[in-house]
Amino acid sequence: MDTRFTEIEASEVQNCFPRFFDQRGCFFEIIHAGYPIGFVGIRPLDLKNCELEVFVFKQYRNALAKGTVLAVLDLPKLVSELGNVKRCWMKTTRRTVIKLLNSMGKYGIMHVGLLDKKHVFVREF
Repeated sequence: MDTRFTEIEASEVQNCFPRFFDQRGCFFEIIHAGYPIGFVGIRPLDLKNCELEVFVFKQYRNALAKGTVLAVLDLPKLVSELGNVKRCWMKTTRRTVIKLLNSMGKYGIMHVGLLDKKHVFVREF
């Protein structure tokens, strides 16, 4: 099944998901097999680094295929405004996400430590 991304207006995110909104970010809806399954926010930190935040609707969280996860993780490199990105940072406290990201070392994802009780991961492109 294919995964694609549709850009979302920042004002839509701000109105509907204010905790997910950041004025520096660009936002995308994750469409998998023709269905919206969640959102992605990409926030530039500087010229070479960005932060990736993902929200997947509850009913799809345990059914994500490896291809969908990799497509989401590749998105920051594909976004034209962020074409020079060398590192993507992710933070989480969710055990299932920590386990998933810890298992993805062969895809360049590394656990780099804890920050404010959140596990921090980085992916180098």
